[in-house]
Amino acid sequence: MIAWISALKYSSYEATAIQPLIAHSPIFSWLYSTFSVRTFAAVLGSLEIVAALLIAVRPLFPQLSVIGSVMGILLFLSTLSFLFTTPGVTAAGGFRCCRCCPTSFCSRTCRWSAPRYRRWATR
Repeated sequence: MIAWISALKYSSYEATAIQPLIAHSPIFSWLYSTFSVRTFAAVLGSLEIVAALLIAVRPLFPQLSVIGSVMGILLFLSTLSFLFTTPGVTAAGGFRCCRCCPTSFCSRTCRWSAPRYRRWATR
């Protein structure tokens, strides 16, 4: 599932969708001075696909899977940081961005991160 969502980063629709999130981030906004919107989205998608593949090889190469898991954690944390740095994402009723479209960037991240955290926290 992570690889599928990451592959969407190669589309112009998804690259345009994440552009305001990246542009308002104090951590990542400088990357747009180096990369175009499409290029940065493709690099981000590639990193996410590599993380997904490294997580998937756990039965064969557990040490590589640890690297993929750390990459995944960092990617999810960076995604969640956009909720706090993008103006207008939160409203009095909650996370407006997560309700705007069921396939939106933040919505997918919230849906896929929360169950994984719960499973990890209960171990």
